[in-house]
Amino acid sequence: MTKRVSFALKALLILLIAGFIANNLWIYSKEIAKAPIEQSLADARISVFAPVLEKDIKNEQDIKSLMGIRVKEAHFYKSVYKNIEYSIRLTQLSGEASLQSGVESIKNLFKDDDFVFTQTDNKVNDFGAILIEGSFKKNGRQYELIGQLIGDKHDFWQIFAVYPSGQRNKRRAKEFVDSVKILQGKQNL
Repeated sequence: MTKRVSFALKALLILLIAGFIANNLWIYSKEIAKAPIEQSLADARISVFAPVLEKDIKNEQDIKSLMGIRVKEAHFYKSVYKNIEYSIRLTQLSGEASLQSGVESIKNLFKDDDFVFTQTDNKVNDFGAILIEGSFKKNGRQYELIGQLIGDKHDFWQIFAVYPSGQRNKRRAKEFVDSVKILQGKQNL
C-alpha cells in the first residue's frame, strides 16, 4: 500500500512540475512573441523598433469624432510590454499641424497628475520635432513618459512610451523613441 501511495505522490509531483514548466514556457513564448522588433507601419508611414504594435481602431474612431472635419485620416497603434505602454499616432489634418499645440494637449492630458516635463526641439529625418520627457503621479505611483511630437504641414505624429519610474524602463522607452524613422511614401516599405 505504501508503494502505491509513494508512486501516486511521485506521479502527482511530476505532473505538478510538468504543469509548472508548461505554464512558464507558455508565458515565455507570449513574451517572445511581443519582444521588440523593427516594424514598418505603412498607413502611419513610420518605422520603429518596438514590441509588436497592434492597430487600435476604436482609438482611431475616437480621434476622428473628437476632432471632426479637421481630421482627414488617423492611424493609432499600441502595445504593452514589460510594464511599458507604447503608442504611435499619425493624424492627417485638413489644416496645418502645430507641434506646440501638441505639447499643450499633453500638458492638459496630465494636468491633474502633478505633470512635470521638459521639451527639446529636435529633428526626425528632415521633419521638425519636439522631444518630451516628463513624470507624473497616478494612483500614488510615480510614472514617466518620453515621446516625440513630429510634424510636417498636415501630418502630425505622436510617439510615446509611458512607464513606471525606473532606469531599465527608461532605457527601453528611450530606445523606442530614438528608433523612429518617418517613411517617405509607400515606396520605402
